[in-house]
Amino acid sequence: MDGTQVFAFTLREVPKNINAAIEGMDWTIDDIDHYVLHQANAMMLNHLAKKIGIPKNRLLLGLSNVGNTSSATIALCITDMLADKMLNGSQKLLFSGFGVGWSWGSIALETGPWQVSKTLIVPADYRGAALFSS
Repeated sequence: MDGTQVFAFTLREVPKNINAAIEGMDWTIDDIDHYVLHQANAMMLNHLAKKIGIPKNRLLLGLSNVGNTSSATIALCITDMLADKMLNGSQKLLFSGFGVGWSWGSIALETGPWQVSKTLIVPADYRGAALFSS
């Protein structure tokens, strides 16, 4: 993939999609407690946040722990960064996935309290039997 074109695509399409999801709930940018975006890279996420007007303290950045793990980045952000917060009551969240195949999608939702598992680190030599043996 051409990184420059992916970056341009993301900055062009994703903000419109995120804003549509927020407007669909009759919310504003400031109503959302946490923004959980695909963790492509910190530079792209910071540019998106600035373009959309997302407050920096509400944008979750979990790249330092795991990097870009493709389609798993949103789930990992939830388990790594929101598990404790989700126990405390209702949260207004915005999730946005984008990238592979020039695809994108966003959802704004109010949810909670949730009990969220912590991230499970599976050893590189994992073959499946150890977790499922009796």
